[in-house]
Amino acid sequence: MPAAPAPTAAADDGSGRVSWARDPWGGVLVAVGGVAAITGGGLLLVSNGSTDAPEAETERAHARREADVRNTSTAGFVLLGAGAALLVGGIVRYSVLARRGRTGRISDGGLTWHF
Repeated sequence: MPAAPAPTAAADDGSGRVSWARDPWGGVLVAVGGVAAITGGGLLLVSNGSTDAPEAETERAHARREADVRNTSTAGFVLLGAGAALLVGGIVRYSVLARRGRTGRISDGGLTWHF
């Protein structure tokens, strides 16, 4: 008795297009964007929590702590912004591929985009 053919990695509807749900680049964008945004938010929380000064702190220690807070906040904002952009890019990619799966192409007036 012959074995049933193994399912392919992509949902094949006979047109040769990949289903939006099995798009690896969309998944990578969403995953990396989510991790970066969460990490950036965590850095912002950590930097915000380290602004309380101890009672007996030297001027040099205060300046060092201020610089650390500023650097951590900057890194947090950069990661949060980049992560949000990647996350939105992945969501847009998924929606474009889902729409293309329904219509076969995306048309905006006289301009047609094929991905």
